[in-house]
Amino acid sequence: MAVLFLAFDVCVILWWLPTKKTSTNDSAGNSVPNAGEPVALADFADQTTRAWQTVPQGTQVCNGVTFVCDGAIRFSGLRAARDGKTYPGAALDVPVRRQGSRIHLLQSSENSSGAIEGAPYGRMVLHYTNGQTRRFDLLYAAHGRDWMHNPRNPDQPVLDENTAVGWSQLHPRKGILLRFYHTTFANPLPDVEITSADFVSPLHSANLLLFGLTVDNDTRPLAAPWQPANPELIPPTDSITVTLQDATGRPLPGATLEWTAIALRGQVDFPPMRADAQGRVLLEFQQGALSQIRYTARAIGGKTTSGELQPDATGQFEPNTTIKLSP
Repeated sequence: MAVLFLAFDVCVILWWLPTKKTSTNDSAGNSVPNAGEPVALADFADQTTRAWQTVPQGTQVCNGVTFVCDGAIRFSGLRAARDGKTYPGAALDVPVRRQGSRIHLLQSSENSSGAIEGAPYGRMVLHYTNGQTRRFDLLYAAHGRDWMHNPRNPDQPVLDENTAVGWSQLHPRKGILLRFYHTTFANPLPDVEITSADFVSPLHSANLLLFGLTVDNDTRPLAAPWQPANPELIPPTDSITVTLQDATGRPLPGATLEWTAIALRGQVDFPPMRADAQGRVLLEFQQGALSQIRYTARAIGGKTTSGELQPDATGQFEPNTTIKLSP
């Protein structure tokens, strides 16, 4: 009987002690990484996040996948802009130089109060050596929830079957649970090298905190991606295709468009975005959220023009706009 009570006491003590850091393991119950190749993100990370202590740092093995963490790629959403935060709108041309069947992200949403299930909070655009691109959206409640959670409130699991909590820690002073999600996407071009990635704000409510990116050749099949049951409840997205041309009307591939999204409260500045082979740049944002768009277009030869785009009386922008860069 004494032995039983002693065992019970030890279990209670172990249960009570806070877990400082948790990286979930793979189904075999070990933390041996697979043959993935982590991508360094530090050169594109928000400097404030590099100084945080209670976040993933250094080499982290989550569900058997290795990430290298040194700060987070962080850009603005509408709530952050409304609160006066000056995060950029995108992190562009992040070198990847990997090929493989799967793409792994260690990430969470931020400033998520009021976010709608299924609304995008982060966008990844992959560029391949064959000139093709592929895009992936991170959706609130499917691929991640806010990275801060009060343990006294009920928590809800994420909805995407290819996403799970990858790292968590109880803040030693605030008592808040901090967590980041490990999301896996199937690479549609596994045999083609990914040269670079763009991470772009979809300009909905919440924004992204991305701590890790890894590409590997895991051959196990993934579950079907999550699909919203009621897509009509998700705030719709507006898009504007801006075509950059020279004075004669020829497209200017490689020209750039730097733009600022003016919301009802606050603004988000986007770095220069390169036009595609047809001279096009795509701007996307939550429908009805912007009152104005300011831009500066630059051709490779140095020609520059600036201007504004305004919505009509119903708040809608023209879906197609041509900007000519005259000599």
